[in-house]
Amino acid sequence: MSFIAKEKVKNFIPSDSLKLAQIMLLGFLSWYFLKPEALSDNGWQLLCIFVTTIVAIIAKPLPMGAISLTSVAVLCLTKTISLQTALAGFAYDQLWLIVFACFLARGFIKTGLGKRIAYLFVSLFGGTPYGMGYGLVVSSFCMAPLIPSTLARTGGIILPVLRSIISVVNQPQVAAFLTLVVMHASVITSAMFITASAVNPIVVKFAASLGVEITWISWAKAAFIPGALSLILMPIFLKFLIPCNVADAQKISQHAKEELGNMGRVTWQEKVLLAVLALLLILWAFGSALSVHAAEAALFGVTLLLLAKVLTWKDILAEDLAWDTFLWMGILIMMASEMQNLGVIGWFTDSVAGQLPSFSWHWQFLIIALIYYYTHYFFASVAAHVSSMYGPFLAVAIAAGAPPMASALLMGFLSSLFGALTHYSSGPAPILYSEQHIDIKKWWKIGFFTSLFYIILWVGCGTVTLL
Repeated sequence: MSFIAKEKVKNFIPSDSLKLAQIMLLGFLSWYFLKPEALSDNGWQLLCIFVTTIVAIIAKPLPMGAISLTSVAVLCLTKTISLQTALAGFAYDQLWLIVFACFLARGFIKTGLGKRIAYLFVSLFGGTPYGMGYGLVVSSFCMAPLIPSTLARTGGIILPVLRSIISVVNQPQVAAFLTLVVMHASVITSAMFITASAVNPIVVKFAASLGVEITWISWAKAAFIPGALSLILMPIFLKFLIPCNVADAQKISQHAKEELGNMGRVTWQEKVLLAVLALLLILWAFGSALSVHAAEAALFGVTLLLLAKVLTWKDILAEDLAWDTFLWMGILIMMASEMQNLGVIGWFTDSVAGQLPSFSWHWQFLIIALIYYYTHYFFASVAAHVSSMYGPFLAVAIAAGAPPMASALLMGFLSSLFGALTHYSSGPAPILYSEQHIDIKKWWKIGFFTSLFYIILWVGCGTVTLL
């Protein structure tokens, strides 16, 4: 085809439409010509549609929600599943927990409490690179249990504070160091709580389908030691990779105090929000003893904020991140559950388990974990990676003899930690990269070195604490 002809096609058919058509064609051909005998027709059709969905999410010809809706339409029209089954994913309690937590996150931004917390800790920890770094780390940790979006937490709350501090410091090495501290604090804290990341409920759902029940408190207890060590050691590790110093540390502390002063006294709305958040943490920590589910507690917290007029109904309706997450996550959860029901996961487990070396389960789990972690180089979406690979790889690990609960939790932690590998590997990464304090080469280099740091610390320390 000549160049002119190609240009005519390009102008007549948008490139995104061509990309989507190519992906759907590959799915269609796989559906008709590559079916294995061990799978039922419906199981194979579901797998083809699921894989096509994940490829489309990675290629991004359409927003994730639009791709997910298209997949549901194809599933129903081809009679692979019924509409009732397709809608079942929206009844998943952990999904609603994330939606309610997104509403709570809106309270942090609307009242200014999140920014106040960040400036408070920076002023307390001091103006040295370590002081500023640990101030931002503690800020991220305090907000993580209640803000399930790393994008909202890092981009909406921490980033404005980071920009303010960098403008005062005005030193490239310090700016690069603090940017990476914020990035890695984001992924570490996301790994520490079920409610700290939107993908963690997908992990919990996949684990439940394999007979492993993970609660909010069991996740938090298992992640506490490796998470706390990571938050303490990470700034030290990064400063070794990016040496930097500040000439006038007192100037930074004074700037943070001035910003706090400009915000004025703590408002009534902030006090109400703090009280509600304290109540929620108690209910989440002791939910089993009190017979209160985490999603029920979150719903109660949102209701209290509405009654106190900290949030309005317009705030709830305008929280597009929550509703977008609700849509695509509910669909992916449904597809994952149906793959388990139709025998797809069992077929994949048997196929892959036979290819693993005949080592002890310890070595087999390590191989599985490393493959799972480093394949994230090929993903621009944590959700796509977790949705496509967590369940099958966990099933293979359990089949190899690895302890189910320890395997589910460790792979769940890695599902957040690999979000710092590249400048595109998670929601906050491209936003922080666009600040232009770190070049791609340095980001990838440090991303790889920190991946070794995380694997040694989380898999090593985590295995010891869980077994």
